[in-house]
Amino acid sequence: MYCAAVEEKQKLANQADVCRRKMTSASTLINGLRGEKERWTVTSKTLKEQLGRLMGDTLLACGFLSYSGPFNQEYRAQLMSAWMSLLKSKNLSYTKNLNVLSLLVDSEEQSEWALQGLPNDELSLQNATIVTKGRSYPLLVDPQGQGKNWIIVKNQYNDLQVTNLNHKYFRTHLEDSLSLGRPLLIENVEEDLDPVLTNLLEKNIIKSGKVDKIMVGDREMELLEGFDLYITTKLSNPTYSPEISARTAIIDFTVTMKGLEDQLLGRVIRMEKSDLETERIRLMEDVLENRATMKELEDNLLEKLSSVEGSLVDDEDLIVVLQTTKETAAEVSKKTYNSRGNREENQHCS
Repeated sequence: MYCAAVEEKQKLANQADVCRRKMTSASTLINGLRGEKERWTVTSKTLKEQLGRLMGDTLLACGFLSYSGPFNQEYRAQLMSAWMSLLKSKNLSYTKNLNVLSLLVDSEEQSEWALQGLPNDELSLQNATIVTKGRSYPLLVDPQGQGKNWIIVKNQYNDLQVTNLNHKYFRTHLEDSLSLGRPLLIENVEEDLDPVLTNLLEKNIIKSGKVDKIMVGDREMELLEGFDLYITTKLSNPTYSPEISARTAIIDFTVTMKGLEDQLLGRVIRMEKSDLETERIRLMEDVLENRATMKELEDNLLEKLSSVEGSLVDDEDLIVVLQTTKETAAEVSKKTYNSRGNREENQHCS
């Protein structure tokens, strides 16, 4: 009798302990998900609205990537306006005052470009978007060399090979980049390109099992993942043939007045307020790193929420991920606020 009572008492104590743990976990879940409910609700509503405009927005983005490169900012705006009028006449929904940059590139990538030395004006950001998101290999009209400098910094850890068409080892550089899967920059081209590049620019890829191959002159070369091609010219107003225009994405990287203002401002701040500029760059790097971590944590959290089996309060890993996500979000918000204050102080100094 006594042993049965002790056993029953221990059983009840264990159940009470489990109940307390579940209550603690439930409180943590409620507190953690309470802040996410409003944001997820707004995001869900926004995505639903965007879905109805997706076809029109996609057409505008594709038109921008395919045709806007050779023109300056004024003509690009006129093209976008004409395309929107055409969509309206066909009763296709699209986002009014669409910003193709926000559609194609997130703010983290734009900040990363800034750290790589790309001027922060609208035209330069558009050009970088065409370079990174366009299907064709880019040909940069780059008299001042700012596009080339950005590409070099952007690929500084990718073993970038820099060459030109007149280099005695140009063919070797091209074949090595293809076979080793590393980016190639051909600088200072004129108005004609070497015919050996034709198959590459047209992307006449030959499938051989799981291997991609391409004809370079009379040789068949493997095209490894990691290869990329950039072409630049210092000519300020080149006239390229229709064939070259069709094979490449010609992009006008000529420096604008706004771009010059931003670059001069940056140099003045680095000289007069070097501590602020160093702090700004450090904060920007921290925010980029934390936002990447934040996205990874959010994806992990959503995956766990959608795949959990049984009760949520029994999944301790989910509780840990939720807590980590909240803490990281608070840290990112604080650093973003500090970065914004630092930027406003820089602008005040200017």
